[in-house]
Amino acid sequence: MLLTGYAACFSLQTPEMIITRKGDKERITLLPQKAISILKTCIEHSRVLHEKSLAEGIEFVHLPNALARKYPNAGKELAWQYIFASDHLSKDPITGNTGRHHIHPRSIQKAVKQAIIKAGINKHASCHTFRHSFATHLLESAGKNHETPHPARTSDRY
Repeated sequence: MLLTGYAACFSLQTPEMIITRKGDKERITLLPQKAISILKTCIEHSRVLHEKSLAEGIEFVHLPNALARKYPNAGKELAWQYIFASDHLSKDPITGNTGRHHIHPRSIQKAVKQAIIKAGINKHASCHTFRHSFATHLLESAGKNHETPHPARTSDRY
């Protein structure tokens, strides 16, 4: 439900999700109600992985730019951990520190491909297909509701 390669900020109490894109541009989109319980489960999984890492003495999380210097203890805090964290530890090529990174995009692509095959869908589809499907369904529901929904506001064009 949440397929993005960008930083995302969301509240589990409101339906809006802010996605920071390249060039620090923000896009606001709706967070489906169904996604909230799934995200809570993912956050809990991330918490369990984080506690396991801390118990093993692993306290590293990659932070961009100067944030690592500004928040030297960030690796100990759940708030800085990836929600969609990898089950495997990896070594940061710059610092040499071992920590947990996010799930690799290729892993998600493989899982989507397997789900498509398992569902018996005989058409080409990918993660990107969901983006177009989402927009199509919004346009279809707008015709039924006699109003156009505004799921995303953005200052830039794709």
